[in-house]
Amino acid sequence: MAATKKSNGIIYLPADLVNEILLKLAVKSIIRFGCVAKNWYHLFKNPIFVSQHRLSKKNGAASLIIKYYGGDGTKIGLMMFGDDKTFVSYHDLHQQLPCHVSDNINYFNLTVGDGLVCAYDASMGSEDMALWNPATKEFRILPYFEQSNRLTEDILGVKHYVGCGIDPLSNDYKVLCIRKEYPSFNYNQPYEYAIYRMSSDSWTVLNKEDLQLVEDPVLIRNYSNVCVNGVCYWQVEEEDPSGNSLCKLLKFHLGTEVFQLMDSPIPGSTYGFEKLMPLLDGRIALWDSDYTNHACAVWVLNLNDEGNCWTKLINIDLPDGIGGMYGFWTHGALFAAKCNKVLLYDLETGKFNDLGIRYYSSYTYYEESLLSVGSNKDTMS
Repeated sequence: MAATKKSNGIIYLPADLVNEILLKLAVKSIIRFGCVAKNWYHLFKNPIFVSQHRLSKKNGAASLIIKYYGGDGTKIGLMMFGDDKTFVSYHDLHQQLPCHVSDNINYFNLTVGDGLVCAYDASMGSEDMALWNPATKEFRILPYFEQSNRLTEDILGVKHYVGCGIDPLSNDYKVLCIRKEYPSFNYNQPYEYAIYRMSSDSWTVLNKEDLQLVEDPVLIRNYSNVCVNGVCYWQVEEEDPSGNSLCKLLKFHLGTEVFQLMDSPIPGSTYGFEKLMPLLDGRIALWDSDYTNHACAVWVLNLNDEGNCWTKLINIDLPDGIGGMYGFWTHGALFAAKCNKVLLYDLETGKFNDLGIRYYSSYTYYEESLLSVGSNKDTMS
């Protein structure tokens, strides 16, 4: 593929080669280069380019969004890592957030899907929810949705279970919210299901008869949600005919908006230290950390023509003092937890690298994206 030389001596690269080069750039660089030429500005807004850029980053090293105690209150930051197993940089994300979120970040949970972060208030009765792109510094407040069985008093607590990602059929961005109130007089209050569509900036409450669920599953492990390839997953609990508790996975397909229940590789363990995490190749893994037996098993979900199949990827001996291991950074290193610290553990050498984060409350994988949060947004400086 040869470059073209104009009469004025300037050498121009072919458009397809320029496109390939631009796809390898970080979001920050692409935003800056949007000022170079109008055709580049429009290219970076093109949904096809945005999708190609996101997919081109799938095999890069993981970044983490971490919520932790920073000495003067709860903070949130982005830790970026290089492909050469080195810690690259830390970015304080707290200043990006609107005041009503940053001042109350301790009450907000975070879930990530296709480059956007959904932040939602987990405190009792609150419905504050927003979509946020840390790479572009865009923040979009979501509207409230009306519920058919909302209670007005005697509420002991409220649980939200949230998943988000790109609908692969329509290319629309969606947020699923499952909400349950716990009144003092009725612990069997049903779940409410609603789907938000970015294209219309509105919620639709899903009718129970359209969910294809015989009964409400008992959702557990709110922090263990993961969404990959247009499917959101949660851990749920149900009883077998003998009354024993079993652990399964609840799937929600963002394209067809249909739920499915599937088996877990560890059905007998419902309140252990399991965590769903994405793998670098786009699959999901279930990490089962048993600190009492000093062991961690990593199960991988493989999708094939015959259905879903779990295979055990690796067994890891937990060193003394390690509470659990919860995700790969690269194939040779993984994240571990010890005494409220986040560590990197090298499988080959058995050595730990302290990342300097103390008293963390949550961390989640993050892949940057050019995806815009739409026209209803606040762009933070």
